[in-house]
This record gives sequence, structure tokens and C-alpha cells, in this order.
Amino acid sequence: RQRQMCIRDSINRFREGKADNAMADFLYSSMLSIARNIDAQNNRGREISRNMTSLLGYIQQLETIYPSTPSQTDDRLEELMAAMAR
Repeated sequence: RQRQMCIRDSINRFREGKADNAMADFLYSSMLSIARNIDAQNNRGREISRNMTSLLGYIQQLETIYPSTPSQTDDRLEELMAAMAR
């Protein structure tokens, strides 16, 4: 549940001021699903690297939908990855 909350908060901050986009909405939903899977796997002591790789892929896809400057991209990616590591 912890990662779900972190991802939900990160998504909400990322969405601020951005135009609605159906593909982005799908990616947000997928990211929340992956966060739930990561929480469940962690609770069972299982490995999460595949889900983390999928999450990173979704983040990168969002960056193609909403391009930003390199430093903004790095900051957002770092924030999301730090939230998932908690």
C-alpha cells in the first residue's frame, strides 16, 4: 500500500497543468496497478525488478507525451524512483 500512495501522489503532481490525454490516463492506471503488484510482491518477499522496469518504461512513455527539459525529466524520474524504493 505504501508504494501505491507514493505513486498516486507522484502522478497527481505530474498531471498538474498538463492537458488531458487518453494514453496518459492509461499509463497512470497501469502505473498504479504495477505499484499494487510491487507492494504485494514485497509483502511476500519476492523480487520486483521486472515490475520496476515496467514502471520505468511507463514513466519514459509519459515523457514522450509530455516532453520537458532534461533536468525536469531527471527530477521527476528521480522522485518516482525514490518513492518506489521506500
